[in-house]
Amino acid sequence: MNKIRLEYSKTDVLFPRIDFFIDNIRNNKPFHFIRINHGILDLIFLGHDNISNFEKSFQNENFKNISNRMFIGDKRDKNTPIKKFHKDSNSDDVKSKMEILLKVLKEYGISDKIQIGVSLGIGLNTLHGVLDKNHPLQIGRDETINIINKNTNSQFYYSGILKHYTIKKEIFKLFEELNSNKFKVVFVGMNYMKFFEDIFKIDNFHHINIPWTGAINNIDEYIDEIKEIRKTNEKVMVMHCTGHILSSYIAHELKDTDIFGLDIGRSFDLLVSHIKNEGIGSYWPTKEKLDKYIEYVDTVRHHSDLYTNSINN
Repeated sequence: MNKIRLEYSKTDVLFPRIDFFIDNIRNNKPFHFIRINHGILDLIFLGHDNISNFEKSFQNENFKNISNRMFIGDKRDKNTPIKKFHKDSNSDDVKSKMEILLKVLKEYGISDKIQIGVSLGIGLNTLHGVLDKNHPLQIGRDETINIINKNTNSQFYYSGILKHYTIKKEIFKLFEELNSNKFKVVFVGMNYMKFFEDIFKIDNFHHINIPWTGAINNIDEYIDEIKEIRKTNEKVMVMHCTGHILSSYIAHELKDTDIFGLDIGRSFDLLVSHIKNEGIGSYWPTKEKLDKYIEYVDTVRHHSDLYTNSINN
């Protein structure tokens, strides 16, 4: 499998083409792909006055201490993601879910079902979503993922691959395979995700509509609903856009089932960027800028081919 280096980093991650996931679907080999981007790494780095203290806590599985420090990091982060997305939630509940995320990271490789993609930005390499190469926080992201990487038992993937498949319109092949194999496709996300039923021509579709903030308050109900759906459907694929904390929790709670999972985040938003007033926002570029993103994916893939060949020879 091809590899790529993380943004402004010497850390290698796996960089599969879409056939990797399609083959697993076709062969009925359950997987659950989740993503960890800069947001989580920022909270960890900003929350620790010395990043070596994070390493000690991570090695000793002191996840409670790390989650407490991440809350401190949130106060130091200008984006305050915890406050933004979990403002109406019990802080102890949020911390307990963060501890599960850290547990999933530390135990990565124990379950062959869970696959974790990482990025020091948002999965679009240096094109979008990263800081300057020499920015202290960008350097801190690299230091943080290096600590996580050397204290886990499996190789990470690149988190942006689903965005790449969408940019190249390859993602439609995955849904064709899901239809061919009679999957029930369950989207867990905001209201606009209802449009993906028609966009991808999904034969057997279900949408669990969640709020923009406060979804953590009902996350166990959503998971129970997914498990109930499995009782009447032989094959189930869950695609969730719930943020990294809840995505890792969903994967953890479903890891001992045969339910497939993809943490899509906002990877498909390009396909609904023309729809207004659905809370979609302007995360993705307009279609007028698509050529720039296609060129980016082609370039990154070319460099990945060259890099992979160089390290294999």
